[in-house]
Amino acid sequence: MAPLPAPRRGEGGLGRAARWISIAGHPFTFISLLALSGAIQRQGIAAGLRTGFMVILIALVPIGAFMLYRVRVGAWKDVDASRSSERPALYLIALLLVFALFELMARRHGAAYLNVGVLSVMAILLLGLLLNRWIKASLHMAFCLFVGTFCLSFSPVLGIAVLLAAPFLFWARVRMGRHTVAEVVAGTGIGLVVGIAALLVSGR
Repeated sequence: MAPLPAPRRGEGGLGRAARWISIAGHPFTFISLLALSGAIQRQGIAAGLRTGFMVILIALVPIGAFMLYRVRVGAWKDVDASRSSERPALYLIALLLVFALFELMARRHGAAYLNVGVLSVMAILLLGLLLNRWIKASLHMAFCLFVGTFCLSFSPVLGIAVLLAAPFLFWARVRMGRHTVAEVVAGTGIGLVVGIAALLVSGR
């Protein structure tokens, strides 16, 4: 789930396009959009920005640092954790950090509404971990579909925009060779199921 490297020289036009789409459609992008837009919608700009950036600092920055470290010490092939054997460590560290975020959000005045989003992220990670023995589900697609669906509850325009980006991201992940079609479909299914569940829980 860490950021992808910049496009490499020698890639064709489609390869470069796929790489940039993957960068723009990274799970970190979607989680940041959800945290910031949801917090601003409920708390106003100033308080919402504080809450949104707190989510980014507590969860996303440490996960990104962990991913880069694993690549630098040679434990992982790339920052996408492209091998199924690399994924359990990613899922476990992410779950621990997101759980810590959940505990903090539960105690923070005015931010309890974010619990649905945080619990949904934990559900995606757990499903990915449980399925990893059989299939390496695409987290890019899982978070794209989850965020796009869940955002319909408070920002329909943003939700629709994210969902419209999903087919391009689907193509990009397969084009780059990061996932098979089946893996991208699995991620799509996880994101939709969790997103719909979050909508139902939130009352929309």
